[in-house]
Amino acid sequence: MDSALLEKNRAALFAAAPAAARLLDEVAARGESSPPLSREEAPGPGPGSRYSAPVDYARGGIVTGAPARPIFERAAASTGAVHWISPAVEDLLRVVREVDIAEPLRAGRWHVFAGPGWTKDWHEYLSRAPFDGWPIPYLRANGPNTGWIEWADPTMTEAVARLMRVYETRLKARIAEVAALYERQEPLREVLRHGRRAPRVLGLAPLRSQWQRYGMEDLIAGFRAAGWEGRALLLEAELASHEALDAVEEMRPDLMVFLSFTHEATRRIFPPGLPAMVWDVDDALAQARVRWEERYRPGDRVFVLLDEWKRRIGPRPNGPRVLPLASNPDRWGGPDPSPEECERYGSRVSFVASYQPGYLDQYAGSGLQPRLAAALRGAHDDLLARLPATRGRLFPDLGEVLERALARHGIRLTPEALGTALSYFRYRIVHQAIRVPYLEALLPHGLALWGSGWDKVSTLARAARGHADNRTELGKVFRASDVNVHFHAWTANHPRLFDTAAAGGFLLVGALDEERPVGRFFEVGLELDVFRDREEMVRKVEYYLARPELRREMAERARERVLSDHTFEARVRTVIVPAYLHARLPIPAVAAAP
Repeated sequence: MDSALLEKNRAALFAAAPAAARLLDEVAARGESSPPLSREEAPGPGPGSRYSAPVDYARGGIVTGAPARPIFERAAASTGAVHWISPAVEDLLRVVREVDIAEPLRAGRWHVFAGPGWTKDWHEYLSRAPFDGWPIPYLRANGPNTGWIEWADPTMTEAVARLMRVYETRLKARIAEVAALYERQEPLREVLRHGRRAPRVLGLAPLRSQWQRYGMEDLIAGFRAAGWEGRALLLEAELASHEALDAVEEMRPDLMVFLSFTHEATRRIFPPGLPAMVWDVDDALAQARVRWEERYRPGDRVFVLLDEWKRRIGPRPNGPRVLPLASNPDRWGGPDPSPEECERYGSRVSFVASYQPGYLDQYAGSGLQPRLAAALRGAHDDLLARLPATRGRLFPDLGEVLERALARHGIRLTPEALGTALSYFRYRIVHQAIRVPYLEALLPHGLALWGSGWDKVSTLARAARGHADNRTELGKVFRASDVNVHFHAWTANHPRLFDTAAAGGFLLVGALDEERPVGRFFEVGLELDVFRDREEMVRKVEYYLARPELRREMAERARERVLSDHTFEARVRTVIVPAYLHARLPIPAVAAAP
């Protein structure tokens, strides 16, 4: 670490954003380690493509989190205004240690909004900012969520909406130019029916997480394997931009594919005659934090991750349909691990996931109404207290746990609001809470933990192996581990389930209830096995550790199942294409740009 660079950046940060600098000092004083910034950007869709070039920050922009180091280096060299939003102060520390941002901070070109109060600080800035003179080429597609809990000051949404109107005005002419290209383009349904040419697909995904990057790349690879021309455009945040319109103009896709919030920009940015597939891998709809009509255009075909989400949303003219996750076997295949790889990556039992030591403060913290936050904390403590006596299921009845906690705090919710609160409790809190007691039970059996955060858990720190790269190393972990344990509080439909099997690893999976069965994807007992509580998990770990040949046979059958049924190519052929080929809804006509 360059201490001189850190002090230089720290001094500039104190002058430009003293509140953020104080937060940075608090994190630095704790002496916690963090991984360095990635030096590798997401690859573009191919050489020579106009939209595969690095994003130009000459006009300014918005940077979120801590993406790849080259992104920050370009942003630091920008002559425009850059807003850096860093809810995790640890990300702020990573950047000031590695990238020289002192000059743009001193010059007033960089504005930093960090820590838990970033929404309030950003809103205050936007309220007084000269919008009409702010030349930003990007804009967050998803403003703050306001729903059953108080995420942020409602006026924050108003400020973002005001900025959006300014941005839209600048894009109107550009949108009209691109929309005109589709006035005579053959509809996708006809392309699929007649096969006179290969259909073209363009996927857009935010780079807010490694999975979203790889997920979109793998999905587009599945389209290509199914005979489409496909490219992925990976945006540096959940943003809509001129670069995306450039991509549409250059490629003339028959179908746009969006992950989660990214597609919200389509209502204003993309031509209404361009069909869009939205794969909503986020739980916002299931939690009723957003309204269907606000989230989707009438012509969008909407796919969600879980049957449970589909039931909660209810039938709509354009969906939702269920599109489970899958694997790209080209990324996960490989030879048997060498002795050196077994030494580096192998273990008797492995578990791969990140752990958030401050998850309870994050998900039941200051962003919630005080009584509701207290109720969720109480439900969390009750859950952990009852876990040792729970038999036949991964965790106690969450509905009962939450209702009792709400009653203790005098909170009465409608059935719909209770369902939403239960979804939030399960998705945001429970899957973090149950990990530690389950994994502690595996310590005597040679447990290795891969992912960030485990070194902060005193009882598990000795099992922490650190970070493993999602593609270059995880496959080796799966193949070199005798038993790969996987469990999640809300779904068996998780990418690691399919990727572990595609890599040839043996899986022991936590069984959820009948609404989320592992058996929907694999044959339990022949291709993998399941456990329903901690005692059964330990018992089956011991059983399979003693039977290496049985593990190898089951792992091979699971791999064959992925190759035949659970690749992205299979999802394209069996789920996506039929949704467009046989859809009753007409493809929307091109309308004039607003």
